[in-house]
Amino acid sequence: MFGIGKKPANKLEQAKTIVRSKYQECKALDNDSHRSEITRLRMAMQMRNHLDKTFIDAAKETEVFEEKYGGVSLTVELKKKAPKAKEFMRFESKLNGVFFTWMPPEFSKEMFTLGTSYQKVETDEATTIIKAQTISKKVSDDLNLGFEIEVLRFLTEDEDE
Repeated sequence: MFGIGKKPANKLEQAKTIVRSKYQECKALDNDSHRSEITRLRMAMQMRNHLDKTFIDAAKETEVFEEKYGGVSLTVELKKKAPKAKEFMRFESKLNGVFFTWMPPEFSKEMFTLGTSYQKVETDEATTIIKAQTISKKVSDDLNLGFEIEVLRFLTEDEDE
């Protein structure tokens, strides 16, 4: 999507600006045209990927952080090293190649916190899924999608088989 040239930082900033504006454009859609519907569906898939990956990253990064610093009380210095949610994410797909997503920080932080709680076994699977869907609904409402994005399907897929 965006080639990396002599100034990769500029390209990355350009990509961030574009994905942020695409999110805002989706929020502003007010008609029910075929193009608007496709835009909403595409954004919903990207937000599902972003939410799921945020949850997974939180669990993995929390595990690594806990293994390294678990027995130590968190100092100011350690709190700076603690894993944090990302507003921007990079994905690779065989169909779409490399693409970036952006999510408002309040939603990504909320999902990251949920992933951390799940990893620390502070919340069970059923409660986690309910809370994740609540976050997803906030994103769906913010984007005026008209439907909810289903997230964390991977938590229940093993049970279905």
